[in-house]
Amino acid sequence: MFRNRLSILRVALLACAAILLPACDTDGPGKPGYNLAGPVTSQMLVTVTSNKGTLPAFTDNFATLTVTVVNSATGAPAPDLTVVGMTTNIGSFASFGGPNELLLETVGGHASTVFFPGDVLGTATIRAEALGGVGFVEIRIR
Repeated sequence: MFRNRLSILRVALLACAAILLPACDTDGPGKPGYNLAGPVTSQMLVTVTSNKGTLPAFTDNFATLTVTVVNSATGAPAPDLTVVGMTTNIGSFASFGGPNELLLETVGGHASTVFFPGDVLGTATIRAEALGGVGFVEIRIR
């Protein structure tokens, strides 16, 4: 009887191993268990442009920022209403003293806003991110 139980246990363990071992295969994409948590690269190209490279501080002068989001492989624009997150280290978006973070939506692969210099001297680094792609532009505040 002991041998019979031992045989059943061996069969059960072999069955479990036969089911679980293929999930540990790491030979490559498409194989069960392949590690998909590696580096993520975006096919989206995000560019940020400004109509001004320098702004005087303490004024209501502003720069117009344009963000373009396209598929780097095909050149196709991002779908309409793609969310673009923007941040800046100094200055503000939309109004003098406004927010330093902003969400925009694309139309035809483009989104735009205005940037105000504020009252801090230095270089504003403006970052835009959409669909995993990131772009930057700098504006000198003097």
